Amino acid sequence: MPTPGLSAIAGGWAQASAPPPGPAATSSTRIPRKARDWWLVITPDDADVCDADPGFPVAVMLIATLRHMTQVWRGDLSWPEALRARAVEVSGPEERHGACRGAGPGWGWEDGGMPAADPVLDLMDRFTAALNSRDIDAVLALVTDDVVFESTSPAPDGTRYEGREAVGLAWGQLLADTPRARFSVEEQFSDGAARAVVRWRYDWGDGHVRGVDVIRVRDGRVAESLAYVKG
Repeated sequence: MPTPGLSAIAGGWAQASAPPPGPAATSSTRIPRKARDWWLVITPDDADVCDADPGFPVAVMLIATLRHMTQVWRGDLSWPEALRARAVEVSGPEERHGACRGAGPGWGWEDGGMPAADPVLDLMDRFTAALNSRDIDAVLALVTDDVVFESTSPAPDGTRYEGREAVGLAWGQLLADTPRARFSVEEQFSDGAARAVVRWRYDWGDGHVRGVDVIRVRDGRVAESLAYVKG
């Protein structure tokens, strides 16, 4: 019987030189299912790869070629680089994607030991998930009382909002004006303590825009977000 509180990351290897477009494509590969599918079980103290279903609920599905997955596991290819190049595709709840970091040397482990936690990137993951869930209360719970946000418009300097209430109104209006919109993180990195840069794409159904947020973190919350956009 599965142990409460544990979950697995399930994945599959495809024979093609590039990953298939989605999880369903895995079943069309000519690789036998027993050799194709694997499970990665992550606990607070360890991560283990299983070639048989360990019986835990699957949190996230990964799809990649054997070569790419080996490169990520060994640390030869970083997790952000793999996602950006579409060498690995992730399917599952947005808020669980962060669990993939910390599963191997290229995913945030140091010397094959315990996960190297990055509280700033974890905060960024939770912030993006809250935005995409359109839960403005959850978003504002992740910012400081005196948070500062500079929007991308109007040109050339955007608009500056100060304080949780003002920023919340601006973000709430953005979500209301674009009900089909979604943020996708193309790349993000941090200093592990107080600063982060997030490169994103914002899709709203019939169009999109790409940009960058320069983030300052204080006491585990977003204290400043300066947004810049292409075009």
